[in-house]
Amino acid sequence: SLCSWLQPFGLIRAIAALDVLVDSYELTDEHRALIRANVYQSHSCAAMLDESRSFHGEVYDDEPPTPLGGLPLLVLSQGDEPKAIEAFGLSAEAAREQRAVWDVLQEELTALSARGQRRVATESGHVIQLEQPQLVIDAIVGMVRDLRENGS
Repeated sequence: SLCSWLQPFGLIRAIAALDVLVDSYELTDEHRALIRANVYQSHSCAAMLDESRSFHGEVYDDEPPTPLGGLPLLVLSQGDEPKAIEAFGLSAEAAREQRAVWDVLQEELTALSARGQRRVATESGHVIQLEQPQLVIDAIVGMVRDLRENGS
């Protein structure tokens, strides 16, 4: 919350407060620079706060999610070995436990659609689009091709 108040004034960038977040991912220097440029935009902390609140609300919502019928759905999931993130106080064991829960949630999400597909990026963590971009491209192209051939 504090981050979202201070970021528009440039204070978050000035003290490099989000570098620990960016550095928690194994990225090339080029990708790290791009991610830093993104997370230090004036609205990023507010967006992350909104995402966190929304996610928390979904996790603790008593109502089941609404089925999606036949809506095409593609779920891409990270698949590399979960790792400890010391900067966030996350042990390797806790990371594995979180991944197990996350995998169940990803399967449940996929099952919401009769046309749901899940692909696990076995060589990627959270940023699949940077770590395995071709997998993302192939998955999207494959889904579009399937929709064109078999109708929407």
